[in-house]
Amino acid sequence: MSSKNSKSSAKPKRSKSKRVRNKNVTKTKVVVRRLPPLIPENLFFESVKQWVNEETCTWSRFHQGRISKRQVYFIFFAQIGFKNKNILNAFQYCSKNKESIFSRAYFHFKTVEQVLEFHRGYDNHLFIDRQGLSY
Repeated sequence: MSSKNSKSSAKPKRSKSKRVRNKNVTKTKVVVRRLPPLIPENLFFESVKQWVNEETCTWSRFHQGRISKRQVYFIFFAQIGFKNKNILNAFQYCSKNKESIFSRAYFHFKTVEQVLEFHRGYDNHLFIDRQGLSY
């Protein structure tokens, strides 16, 4: 009599396949983080156009950030110069937990030399917004 639990009918367990990484592959992907949350995509690409173009990159992506509601209210009240105590008290109770999300950009350069050139030229680039905040 055969049993259901016999070793011949049991499937051997397959080990989880691990991703094989080739150590000889050059790393030419660049991520630019902590960009101003509301920077327009075209303004950012204008600032990097001497390093990022069709001859140097295979692809590029830009992800727009967003600012928290608390920062929106602060900017609004600062622009109109509003000093009503009731509104300012309401502003203090806005959610402090949600932080602004920075914009970011991704590039895939064709050569390592282009990555190094971008790094030397664009590292510590400073953006200053209307309120004088620097990013």
